Parts: sequence; structure tokens; C-alpha cells
Amino acid sequence: ATWEERFHEIVQYQAMHGHTNLPSRYDANPRLSTWVKCQRRQFKLFHQGKKSHMTKERIAKLSSIGFVWYPRQTSRNVLSPGSLLL
Repeated sequence: ATWEERFHEIVQYQAMHGHTNLPSRYDANPRLSTWVKCQRRQFKLFHQGKKSHMTKERIAKLSSIGFVWYPRQTSRNVLSPGSLLL
């Protein structure tokens, strides 16, 4: 699946559940769960200046739907598009 197809799936998940914090083992769509973990990993690499498939555009797009970048740190869970330090 393409990045856009998975993004569409996370948008649908968010509409259904009211958040984007998928369980690490989401049996209804395990590939989406893996994709979400990959986006977080790529985001981290991007901010470390390392090779990454993440782009500013993808970060903005995911942030616009309330994507949870740091699931274990409640104070930093959701980044608003304006709060990104790029």
C-alpha cells in the first residue's frame, strides 16, 4: 500500500475512534498498526537529521489529524501543526 492509502486508513480510524493512538497490536488492521509505528520511527530519525522517508509535508498532514507522535509521553502526545520545530 502507498503512504496515501495508509494515511486514508488512519483518517478512517480517527473518525471511528476519536484518536489516532492505535494499540501496538491492532488485530483489525495489523498493517496499519505497523505503519503507525513506522511513522513514529521515521519522525524520530527525521528530527535527528538521519536518513528518513519522513517529510515536512507528511508531518504536517499527520499532525493535522491529531496524530500521536509520542504515545508514552502524555504532555507531548499531539503536536499541533504550528508547534512543529522544523
